[in-house]
Amino acid sequence: MDMRLPTGFAKIRDLFLRWISARTSRNLAITALVLWCCSLLLTVFYTGGDSTTWYGLQILLIGWLGLLMPSVGWYANIFFLWSLFRLLAGKKPVASILLAVLLALDSLRISSVPTGPGETGIYGYGWGIVLWFLSIFLLLAAVGKRRRELAEQEVDRDELLFPAGLILCGVALTTTLYFAVHDRMIAAPIDAKRLANISKVAFKRLPVCSASYPAAAEPMRQLSGPVEIVPAATEAKPGPIEPFDDARTLLSWGIPVIRFGGADYSYGLDGTILAVPAVGQPVAILTAGERKDRSTVVRLVEVKSNRLVFEQSWEKDGKLQPEQFSLSRICSEYRYSSYPGQENQPRQLVMQALGLPDLPYDLKTRQDKQEKNTEYKRINIIYYEGSIVAQEDGELSKEMYPMNNNCPVDVGLGTRRAYKGDGDVGLGEEVVYKKGNGTKFEPSNFFQIKQKKWYWSGSDFPRAAFCDGVEVYLLRDHLWADGFSLIMEQRNLDNFQMIWAGTILLSKTDRELAKDRYFVPIAFSRDGEIVNLRLVDRKSGQIFTVRATPKQ
Repeated sequence: MDMRLPTGFAKIRDLFLRWISARTSRNLAITALVLWCCSLLLTVFYTGGDSTTWYGLQILLIGWLGLLMPSVGWYANIFFLWSLFRLLAGKKPVASILLAVLLALDSLRISSVPTGPGETGIYGYGWGIVLWFLSIFLLLAAVGKRRRELAEQEVDRDELLFPAGLILCGVALTTTLYFAVHDRMIAAPIDAKRLANISKVAFKRLPVCSASYPAAAEPMRQLSGPVEIVPAATEAKPGPIEPFDDARTLLSWGIPVIRFGGADYSYGLDGTILAVPAVGQPVAILTAGERKDRSTVVRLVEVKSNRLVFEQSWEKDGKLQPEQFSLSRICSEYRYSSYPGQENQPRQLVMQALGLPDLPYDLKTRQDKQEKNTEYKRINIIYYEGSIVAQEDGELSKEMYPMNNNCPVDVGLGTRRAYKGDGDVGLGEEVVYKKGNGTKFEPSNFFQIKQKKWYWSGSDFPRAAFCDGVEVYLLRDHLWADGFSLIMEQRNLDNFQMIWAGTILLSKTDRELAKDRYFVPIAFSRDGEIVNLRLVDRKSGQIFTVRATPKQ
């Protein structure tokens, strides 16, 4: 590696060293103290995040805990300050400054810093640690200079302290300036983005990632139809693999339409995901699977031209194939991730190959779509204060009060298996949610109107539906510390557009009556601002009447 600096930087280094040579030991000691104080205000360790910067003052306050890591670098500060005090008092603190230098070098072993309950790897060194090392090395030179000033005749090893301090200062400056320039010149986009914050990071702790991303040589253009996800037929693991096993994940990347299991999935207007029967040919087929050696392969084919857009393999544990192993070690973003961010694989490669901008589609693009759609109206949730005003016994029969009450046979809530890709159980079917091993089900997490299904993108799904003409009322409840909430939506049965949304807050007294029940709505009305709701408990057959008014 050529460590030669550009001419301008070499001149700066030479001027700095000549300046040191012309100073007295006291001048050098005071300069070392100034550098040490400045280092407290600057970044020492940078982990690459927006709020993961460690400043010198932070480390000075808690660094003594480094013995638990173990690291003794922090204790160099004690011997540095003691040596400084001794030198300014006219002494020659040779032993203490040498110990400070040795302890300071141990700081280079630190590879992670505590963040909450765990640790985060150090991405790069900040300018604070550079000034900190310079202050210690400069004080070493000052101690050597002090020996010369005393004009002692004997020649011993202490005479080497001054040139040793100068050499260490030169090495620290040369190394810092070289890597500060070198890393930024050759960095790949992900490293270049982090290193652009020059006020926080001087250079990367490990070798900088300089290779280009895995990329399709000729990406697709004008994606105008669904992308079909197909499990790799010859692979060892049956079914699709993460993150290609859930349509909502791929939609959130920014792919407009996903074909999966015979249905086309796209975003609805109000946070739901619409699934309709697949019609026609997809524009592309994305195949993903796991081989017998646990390596992963992802393949994209353009259907119209039958062109292979890309085929990329990763070793087990997400590393790239053997010839690129060292690349995946240095460039962590090149590894295969089951939950990739925008800059991780395979998401980055897939979006580049599809010719799509990678943005959070469920946030930005859906909002733009809503604003441009004149039929869409944003519905604000109205909060009500309610109470149970009547309670009566009824017949206990699940057949009398099904999950979908008063709904046509092809309309209502349905259930799908929690294991992604296993398909839906059926409309209105009753299943038991089992924890642990075995088949798991998520109750009523889609609503079906004939051949169309709307899925909720969150984790809270309605438990029961009540159809009333061309409208449907969906209900879920929530038990909390001080009360009980009935959360309702009124939607159009033509296009499933939301008409009204309300949350009824029951009192703590009614909470005891309502908890541990499975409510199904059997009647609903709004008389101005007053809401009247009749519910039946499927466990006991009891019928409850709730009246609510808007919360003040």
